[in-house]
Amino acid sequence: MSALLQAFLYAERGIYRASQVVHAMALLCDRLGQAADAMPLKFVLRRPDGMEANRFAVAAEPAAGFAQDIKHSPTALMISPGT
Repeated sequence: MSALLQAFLYAERGIYRASQVVHAMALLCDRLGQAADAMPLKFVLRRPDGMEANRFAVAAEPAAGFAQDIKHSPTALMISPGT
């Protein structure tokens, strides 16, 4: 197995409010763009100010896909553009 892997991370939409659930997904591919062998993936959730908010491991689903629901705190930090 090649040591070079790429993770493609995405969510169902681009912005979330406090208390909403983020449906985060990822695909793990080798350097040829093929699904990587099944292995756990570590998600690190960062706040808009760059501080780590949460960290958790996710088991691989078929074809090196990953999915994790993340509930935002009711007091999640909100930063407006330009601040």
